[in-house]
Amino acid sequence: CLLYPEGPRGVLRLHMARANPQWRELADGAECLVVFHGAQAYVTPSWYATKAETHKVVPTWNFVAVHVWGTPRIHDDPAWVRAQIGALTDAQ
Repeated sequence: CLLYPEGPRGVLRLHMARANPQWRELADGAECLVVFHGAQAYVTPSWYATKAETHKVVPTWNFVAVHVWGTPRIHDDPAWVRAQIGALTDAQ
């Protein structure tokens, strides 16, 4: 995925293989959700200062996630797809 500074909130561009049937569902133009998850880790109760005082703490899970809502557009033009794959390859 690549984020471009187009429009008021940017444009997310990605590639989905033609063999993946999900792209056909996106072709209808219905709003969709893309979820990115990042670093995550267990947080032990011993990190809380109140543990020594009250012993009333519980473990938790620290995580980062981004939810992106938008309306997809399918690009089937070979030149556009070639440029997009090139940009993704360069970014990686």
